[in-house]
Amino acid sequence: MFKNSESSSFLLITHKIKQPILILFYILYLLIINQSKTFAQIIPDNNLPSPSITVTSGNVIEIQGGTQVGTNLFHSFEQFSLNIGNTAFFNNPLAINNIITRVTGNSISQIDGLIRTNGQANLFLINPNGIIFGTNASLNIGGSFFASTANSVKFSDGSIYSAVNPQQQTLLTINTPLGLQYGVNPGNITVQGSGNQLFVNEFFATSRENRPVGLEVKAGNTLALVGGDVYLAGGNLTAGQSRVEVGAVKDSFVTINYNNPGLNLSYEGVNNFADINLNAAASIDVSGDGSGHVQVIGKNINLTDGSAILANTEHDLNGGSIKIKAAELLNVSGFNSDSGFSTIISTDVSPEASGNGGSIDIVAQKLTVTDGGQISSTTFGLGTGGTVNIQAEDIELASGGALGPSGIFASTDSGGGNAGKIAIATNNLLVTDGAQISTTSWFGAGNGGEIQITAKKAQFIGTAFGEFPSGLLASTYSDGNGGNIFLNTDSLEVKNGAQIQNSAFSAGNAGQLKITATNIEFSGTDSGKIASGLFSNVEKGATGNGGLLKVTTENLNLFDGAAIVAKTAGSGNAGKIEIVAKNIEVRGTSDNPLPTIIAANVQSQATGTGGELNINTDTLHLSNGGQIATSTFGKGNAGILTIQANDINLSGFISGASSGLFSNAVTNSGNGGQLNISTDKLTIQDGATIAASNFSSRNPNLAPGTGLAGDIKIDARLIELFDSTASNLKSSINATTFNGGGGNIQINTKESLVASNNSLITADTKGNANGGTIRVNTNLLSLNSGANLSTNSTGLGQAGDIFITANQLHANQGLITATATQSGGGNITLNNNVLFLRNNSLISSSVTDSTGGGGNLFINSDFIISHNNSDMRANAIFGAGGNIQIHTQGLFHNQDSEIDASSKFGIDGVVKITNPEEVQKIAIAELPKDMVDVTQLVAKACSASKANEFVITGKGGLPENPTDMLRGQTVWTDLRQLSTSSNIQNKLGAANQEKLASTSPTPTQIIEAQGWVINGDGTIELVAHSPEVPSVIPVSYAAKCTGS
Repeated sequence: MFKNSESSSFLLITHKIKQPILILFYILYLLIINQSKTFAQIIPDNNLPSPSITVTSGNVIEIQGGTQVGTNLFHSFEQFSLNIGNTAFFNNPLAINNIITRVTGNSISQIDGLIRTNGQANLFLINPNGIIFGTNASLNIGGSFFASTANSVKFSDGSIYSAVNPQQQTLLTINTPLGLQYGVNPGNITVQGSGNQLFVNEFFATSRENRPVGLEVKAGNTLALVGGDVYLAGGNLTAGQSRVEVGAVKDSFVTINYNNPGLNLSYEGVNNFADINLNAAASIDVSGDGSGHVQVIGKNINLTDGSAILANTEHDLNGGSIKIKAAELLNVSGFNSDSGFSTIISTDVSPEASGNGGSIDIVAQKLTVTDGGQISSTTFGLGTGGTVNIQAEDIELASGGALGPSGIFASTDSGGGNAGKIAIATNNLLVTDGAQISTTSWFGAGNGGEIQITAKKAQFIGTAFGEFPSGLLASTYSDGNGGNIFLNTDSLEVKNGAQIQNSAFSAGNAGQLKITATNIEFSGTDSGKIASGLFSNVEKGATGNGGLLKVTTENLNLFDGAAIVAKTAGSGNAGKIEIVAKNIEVRGTSDNPLPTIIAANVQSQATGTGGELNINTDTLHLSNGGQIATSTFGKGNAGILTIQANDINLSGFISGASSGLFSNAVTNSGNGGQLNISTDKLTIQDGATIAASNFSSRNPNLAPGTGLAGDIKIDARLIELFDSTASNLKSSINATTFNGGGGNIQINTKESLVASNNSLITADTKGNANGGTIRVNTNLLSLNSGANLSTNSTGLGQAGDIFITANQLHANQGLITATATQSGGGNITLNNNVLFLRNNSLISSSVTDSTGGGGNLFINSDFIISHNNSDMRANAIFGAGGNIQIHTQGLFHNQDSEIDASSKFGIDGVVKITNPEEVQKIAIAELPKDMVDVTQLVAKACSASKANEFVITGKGGLPENPTDMLRGQTVWTDLRQLSTSSNIQNKLGAANQEKLASTSPTPTQIIEAQGWVINGDGTIELVAHSPEVPSVIPVSYAAKCTGS
């Protein structure tokens, strides 16, 4: 019964098995052994004038016939599927340009074999039901290949070749296909495969050596998949130096354009898009020696699991391009769990390639790059990296993968090529958890690239693994220069360790970092280790110079350890910081060990020079340890800090670190910088400071520097220093020195300089170096409640000098000192209209414990008042006392206030007071409101009676009768020695008075002042009558001195 030996053998083995089971096994056996002999389901229909014909020979199905019109060959099939190991061979005439094949039945085309054509013909395969390419599917086509689930093909003459209405009698045309018309729900296209087998080589570049080609067309042609949803499930599309088109559309018309190389598609007429998914390490690759191009267009486009779209430059020719348009979402995420290879969209320049990288153009409603996904146009060779252009409403970059952070990259790596450019336009940009946008120059000689971002809102948040900051990077780690970063946004937020950085780590110079924004906030750190902010540093060991860091904004806020820094830690010079803002706030916190700071510092061991820091703002507020600095901690000199502001408020401290402005020289030999401030109002309170000293503002345990302290110059309308805390940190303007020369302080105010509550203005020296110089020019200088303006010396250095020019100088428990303990005192020069000292105030250039001589006091003041233990001293101990020279029109001080230039064991100094005469009118400045009431001191009259006593000392007049009042017009008679005035001991008669008047000149009448008036020029004039009723002579009443 059974003729072949295989069947007979089967019966012999199973002769004991029951009959029903025997039949079932036999059927299964036949199916298995004949699978390889089962041919594909390629069945022509009869809808063409000349129908298609199939001829099977072994595993090859030869397709003949069809209807030829000009150079177009039309085929029509009811079914078109191809099994593993089978070949569908379109045996077309060589003159054919286009083979247009449609499937008119209801089945999906499943192709797992080879499709082959003759010559250079393009092949169009159209099946509205869907097309599936299996793992073993492949192409051997001379021209381009289009797989589409369109309903029909439209030609340039308007004719239609339909797969859904094949009976429609349409005159076939010689014209070329114009486009593809899709129905409401077109079928899907799937390409299956075993993955891309990509990995990262020793150069950190993508290696393609093990990658399967999958579906492939020859150079110069196009591989196009355009359907409903398109899936690449581990599948691979290859078109080296050619073009790949992947589109997912619904109910639309897609246009075919004939270009060189290949054909490309346009989607202007598409209103509805479908989804595209590349997963399971799928890939699209047009890399090679030349310009390959990829275009992917859909609604939601997802690349995951280490999938890749590659248009890399392999040799000498320039790379091509990748264009991706997602009507809603483009998602690039994840990595291959087997190889660790990141999901990527890439136009990289491969190692040793000299061609330039291609471009990546992305347009999407939303772009997400997460979990290690990357978009890259990096150069690993000699060629320049490409350009990445992205337009999206929302962009989110987050976290990292096995081989690095998620992000967008146009860097330069191991080769000598320059990095590319990244241009982003978006409403919302969010970069978190270590993701990056980078044009960094890594290990070659190439220069870093450029980042240009325009965003309505930009946020950079956090780090990866507490080590790798999220952010924008255009740094250089090589001999090449760093890249540039340009960010334009309404709102910028950088926090929790995220950074925007273009630092120099080697011989290359850092690039430019320019930010223009309406509102900027930098806040926080990552675990107190990585500060958020902007950085253009020269790092340790680097010889390159820092770049320009420029910020233009309405509102700039730095909180909780955030920073804007252009420091140098190497031999290269630090960069320059320029900030233009309406409002700036820098606020620290006790919870963070890192300072909240804007700085262009020189770090420890650095030899490079500090950078310039220029700030122009309406309001500047620094609090809780917030700082702005151009200090030096190394051998290099500090830079210049220049601030122009309408209102500056410096307040408070945190953990021993004062808020303030600094150009210090600390711990090393570098010199302090220049600190220039121009403002309308300056307030320094509660331990804040402006410092150009030799001491650290944050760590008192750091050794002071040996370099020169910096200089401070302040121009303002008014300045106020005060403290409302009990801390040892005092509000101050400070240019104190230790071993280096003291800094200089120059303060110019149009209205007033007021210091109170132990606040300091100091250029002291605490070591071997001489103190600095303080110069003050102001209308009013007021020192109250322990405030001290000083250039003292507590070491071997000479105390500095003080020069004050003020219309009024008031001191209430205030001090102006240039004293010394181990050396000579400094000189103090005062030029005032009014000098008013009270309540233990002190002006001193004394020496308290050395052989040094006291300094000199030079005081030129129209009016001097000193009382309540208020002294002017130039004392010494073993050395000579200083000299005190006072030039004044009026000197008023009581017995407990001293003017002293004595020396305890040395030679006394000289006190010289010139022009101490009384004048009728003394032009003095308006006295303080709390001046002692003169009506309580001037005796108008006192009636003498029993059991009472009244004593008048000094100059003055007596009433003619003890019981009379001292009238306002009584002649003032000086006190005289009794021996020279016996002729006037008795009361003079009227005749003698007339005789005396006729023989002697009438003395100037000096009258007791009853008040004062302020003239139009602001001077005060003493008057003998009430200023309220100038036309009436005041009437004086006797004071009641009796007990009744």
